[in-house]
Amino acid sequence: MISDVTTEKGLMTKARKFVTDDAGNLRYRVGVIGLGYVGLPLVLACADKHYCVGYDSNTQRVTDLCNNYDANHEILEEELPSE
Repeated sequence: MISDVTTEKGLMTKARKFVTDDAGNLRYRVGVIGLGYVGLPLVLACADKHYCVGYDSNTQRVTDLCNNYDANHEILEEELPSE
């Protein structure tokens, strides 16, 4: 689905708010900036129902999460996605 978005200045743009999964269901696109104490649990909770992407400026943090290691010990290793 593509919908119109109005900015504060009244400009109209097109934005894709949804993606379709393999079963044809529409899912929101969710982006979370910062994968710390709040961001990581948030992106994992949203990922159950929606397409999510997490961003973090700390490359070591991203590498650790990709290797199923959370240095903050907020998330168990089993809860981290394998991809």
